[in-house]
This record gives sequence, structure tokens and C-alpha cells, in this order.
Amino acid sequence: MISDRLDLLQHIGGQTLLKRLCLSFLIIVLAACGTTQGNHNDVENENNKEINDGKENNVNDNLDENDEEGIVRPDTSETDTLTSDGFDRVLFQEMYHDLLEEKISIDEMIDFVNDDAYLKSIPFQREEVDVSGIVDSIYKVDDDELEKESFDEFISEHFEEEQGVSLSLDDDPIRAISIPTDHIDVTQVMNFSPYIIDLNNDVAIVPDEKEREYFYQFFITFQSDQYENKDPSEYRAWEELTNIEQALYPTLGKSIELMYQLMALHLLDLEDEEALQLIIDEFEMLGDDMALFPDPQTMGDLTLHNSVMELKQLWLTIAVNDEGDGYLDHVQSIYDATINFAQDIHAYLLEDNDVWLDEEDYKEMYESY
Repeated sequence: MISDRLDLLQHIGGQTLLKRLCLSFLIIVLAACGTTQGNHNDVENENNKEINDGKENNVNDNLDENDEEGIVRPDTSETDTLTSDGFDRVLFQEMYHDLLEEKISIDEMIDFVNDDAYLKSIPFQREEVDVSGIVDSIYKVDDDELEKESFDEFISEHFEEEQGVSLSLDDDPIRAISIPTDHIDVTQVMNFSPYIIDLNNDVAIVPDEKEREYFYQFFITFQSDQYENKDPSEYRAWEELTNIEQALYPTLGKSIELMYQLMALHLLDLEDEEALQLIIDEFEMLGDDMALFPDPQTMGDLTLHNSVMELKQLWLTIAVNDEGDGYLDHVQSIYDATINFAQDIHAYLLEDNDVWLDEEDYKEMYESY
């Protein structure tokens, strides 16, 4: 089942881009995957030696192969990596790298992963949103009691050219819409905001301006040979992205960071630290059916949405299958699938992929959705 999902994600779009998206962050942990570390109370130098000695040759071979494909790794020295709280988002990676090179001790790494500033950086940024009405309505036993809206009336009221339907968190963006099909009307609970909305906890995943800008630049900067001459002006601005794109890019980027940190904590035998559980909790939230990604606004969005549904199921397995000898290999396989998916959606940011639907085509898309 998992291998089938990986194959599906790896072939979405058929693009060959960004083979090492965020390699500057992740090369060490990928090289180290598959090792088994001793207890962190062991002698520090022996612990560090075990980490280095356990590198998998096949992973290094894969990295060498990616080098040959001409992936451009940009100069990120001028990139602002600080969050709005002043935490450096690449500090974990730097600390882990220093540990592997025996520049710091395992105790220093343990102190870092228990520091409040790091722990507060792990969860996605959230805002409370009142979705109690729609949640209560969803859980009604009789579908006739579901407070649903006419599809035609809803679209006529809210559709805008070159935007589709985009509702703010204050405008009840979760709606139960009755959509006509060839045979019967189908009621769908839909998210018309540019955010992931977690119906279990009445919150939306709302990255702040620094978070949005960091991951937007993150995606347009890593380019393959096919896109190495693209100027940043050739990409659509953040405000021009569709609902699902605005939700997806920061989520995808942060999920890559969290998988890196999760694998490193396991490799260092720090499974009992609070940080690991916080990371697991985030993947459990992302993979839950009640965490609703925005619904499509364009035909390109339709492809993205279908792909995200597959990715959500993979993310959930990180949380529910967090034990066993093969767990690190399992997480790395999901990391690889996430990177491959990121390779494909890089091209969506280019201006020539900006194809908005008119109102009639928009309705037709959903009637066949």
C-alpha cells in the first residue's frame, strides 16, 4: 500500500526538477539514515563516531547521482532564516551538523532540543476559527438536517474573476455545498479559504508574513537546469497564488524540516524527548481527515488537491507507525515522496501556469469533481 502511494506521488506531473530541494538542510541526515545509535549517556566521542560510521552507501550514491543531474544549489547566505519570534529555523540543522563533526557534545544537542525557543518553533502557526456550526451539522445523523447551500447560488454570490472563490476566516469558509451531478446532488464539505482548517481543534494553519516569504523564496530559488535561467519576476507573486497553493507551499516546506528533525532525533536515540512528540503531533494533525486543505479553484488545483490527499495519508503514517526497526526507512521514503512532489509543483509557480476559469467552467469543474 505505501509503495503504491509513493509510486503515485513520484510520477505526478512527470516533471524532473529540484532533485535536491533543501539539500543544504538535509544532506547529513539522509547520509546517516539507517544507523542505530547507542544511548545518549554513552561516551560522547563514541556516539559521534557511530553516527558517522553508520552512513548508508546507497544514500551517498543517490546524492552523487543528483549532483550529476545539474541541480543548482543557490547561495542562501543572504536568506533571512529568522522566524518572527527571532528563532533561527536552520539552527537545528547546524547543531546536528556540528555534532557529527564533533564540534559540540551530545549533551549540548540535548540541551538545545529541550530549549523553549526550539520547542515553540515546531508547531505550525495557528489561529482560532469558529467552525462549530459546520462541525455540528456534519455530525448530524440524518443527512437531510445538514445545513447545505445551493451550488449555483453560492457560486453566483462569491465567485470572482481570476480568483475563483476565496473566503476569509471571518466569512465562514467551511461550507456544505450541494453539487448537482448527472444522477443525484452530492453534498460536499468544502474549504474556500487559503488555509488548512483543522475541524478537530477549531484552528486554521495561518503562516505569518515571514513564514510565507521564507517558503515562497525557498521554492523559487532551488532550480534544475530546466529553470536555472528563470528570473524571480517570472514567478507569480504570493497574492496571485490560488487558495491551495498558498496553503501548500509553507506546509510542504515545514513538513520537510520536521521530517529532518524527526529522523535526527531518532538517530541520536532521543525518542523520549518532548520535541519528538510535538513533531509526531503535527503530522497526525496534517494527515487527519478533519484537517481540510483548500478546495480547487483551477484545473491545476484539481491535480494538486488529488496529490495532497495522497500525501496526507503518508504523513499520517509517520504518526501512527512510529515504532519498529524499519521506521527510519519508512520516514525517509515519505521524505523522498515529499521531495518528488515538491519537484513537480515548483513549475506551478511560473506565470504561464496561471490559468483561471470563468464562472461557467468553474461550475463545470466541480460538477465533474
